[in-house]
Amino acid sequence: MAFTTKVFDAIGGFNTNLKLYGDETDFFRRVYEKNFSVYYDPAVEVSQFIPAERLSKIELKDKSYKWGTGSATTWLLSEATGFKRILKITEFAGRTCYMGIMHRFRNDFGSFYTYWYNWGYLSKLIQGLNH
Repeated sequence: MAFTTKVFDAIGGFNTNLKLYGDETDFFRRVYEKNFSVYYDPAVEVSQFIPAERLSKIELKDKSYKWGTGSATTWLLSEATGFKRILKITEFAGRTCYMGIMHRFRNDFGSFYTYWYNWGYLSKLIQGLNH
């Protein structure tokens, strides 16, 4: 991502209370709320060295779960009324159960990642912001 200091200052920077993931999601939610334009350029490439130990199945599981909890935290901070939260818990309970079955039959990254992401999201919805 790239942005000007005008955008950064206008939305108040990153939310430092979001320690594990979700900070960029929250950032862009606030960018949209302030009606700044956002552009995607598929020609932009970024190279990053990732050590092999960070690509193990257990590391990917942990990262996927944390991304889910971070995304849920961002959602809870922005929209977590009682009824909406119950609906979201129901939605993610269904998604998590479905992906729990699907990733047992598929041996692909997408199913594995989505299951653990959904599990993290659901867990955070149930725990709420106090945990």
